[in-house]
Amino acid sequence: MVVTGAAIATGLAAEGAMVVAADQNLAGAEEIAASIREAGQNAVATGVDVRERDQMHDLAERAVTEFGRLDVWFNNAGVAMARPFLDVTAEDWHQTQSVNGLGTLLGCQEAARMMIRRSHGGKIINTASIAGRQGFARLAAYSASKFGVVALTQAAARALAEHRITVNAFAPGLVRTPMLDAIQDARPERAQPEFGGPLLGRESTPADILPTAVFLASSDSDYLTGQVLPVESGIAADAFVDSKVVPSGSSTGVICLTNRPSPLASAARRWDSVNCWTAARYSSNSMSRMFESIMITAPGTWK
Repeated sequence: MVVTGAAIATGLAAEGAMVVAADQNLAGAEEIAASIREAGQNAVATGVDVRERDQMHDLAERAVTEFGRLDVWFNNAGVAMARPFLDVTAEDWHQTQSVNGLGTLLGCQEAARMMIRRSHGGKIINTASIAGRQGFARLAAYSASKFGVVALTQAAARALAEHRITVNAFAPGLVRTPMLDAIQDARPERAQPEFGGPLLGRESTPADILPTAVFLASSDSDYLTGQVLPVESGIAADAFVDSKVVPSGSSTGVICLTNRPSPLASAARRWDSVNCWTAARYSSNSMSRMFESIMITAPGTWK
């Protein structure tokens, strides 16, 4: 498994994945890999500039050389900068697009080529964003790049399905990371007043994103492709929510993965306008964590 991103790399290694931790900062990648090995799991580190095709090609080769195959590839590298819309420069635009857009494209291509060459299928997972669903005035270049990640996810899913390669993405909201610290004055709820804050009352942490990453990397998501799963505590949904009650005909959806019976499931059953499906238990052959329930709710008109 190839991963750019510390929390996801560490979390997936804990689930049994053999990880190649890749980062432009080799020392940072080595620190992540060392911590994984200290915990008794398998990991190696490599430096990579996601904007360079030859380096992405070498990254895929490294995974096969170290672990014998490449089953899952995460495109998680990203940059963001806050600028008033009229102050965005061509340099800002090209820097953001080259990492977030081109880096995702090259990652999808080089991972897919390796998976096709070895004829065993695989999974490619991209990091999108709430900013890929709604443009924000002070994050114009970043929003455009994440809209592009969504489009690349859908295009790659169509192109690679015949090779048994699925391509999905997750879309975080306000995640407490150094990137958020750097753009704190451009938080979406400030940039777009019609959007409130997270419905659960706090910004998320990388640990909140991990269960979705595990799901997308596991065999439980085998029938999912071309999808973008929001993991943002209802920031976008808040435009449709009044006092936390979902009105009839709303386009709001909730996906909840939990290791215990979810209180949301009971609440959802009380919403007359919502269809609710609950799978009592599912497990993954490839991941050790067992989730007790997966609850998906959506209005009857949701497609």
